[in-house]
Amino acid sequence: MDRRPAVLPLPLPQMTTAIRNEIKNLYEALDAQLQSLDLTCRACGDCCDLNRYGHELWLSNLELAYLLDSLKPVSHSMDGVCPYQLEGKCTARIGRAVGCRVFHCDLDAASMESITETYLEEMKKIATAHGLDIEYGELESSLSRYIAQPG
Repeated sequence: MDRRPAVLPLPLPQMTTAIRNEIKNLYEALDAQLQSLDLTCRACGDCCDLNRYGHELWLSNLELAYLLDSLKPVSHSMDGVCPYQLEGKCTARIGRAVGCRVFHCDLDAASMESITETYLEEMKKIATAHGLDIEYGELESSLSRYIAQPG
């Protein structure tokens, strides 16, 4: 069975100042909630090794648009490791998606899922408020498509 990851459609939503600020505020609220859990990141880079955990990193079209608005797109693939991981470190800290922010070595799966769902619902509200559809796709495939056909 040929299973190909879902790719976000192009073009990505336009990152207006209002949308950018709303997503930034959403991420700040999420980061504050996670910080209140008193988790310590060891900066080991394990969270970026998607193969190790047997999953793909999915994100919404708004999250990818925000990521690319915050950082340059990367053109390298690390075959199952987030392409924003360089030398074991995340280079996308500012623009990283909800799934990246929530994934933590010391947080149980049920808590990660609950927190993720809460903040993805908030992301949907941002999209709706701006008349946008929210769509999801896998990071590496979507990023590769975007680099091949920007816009």
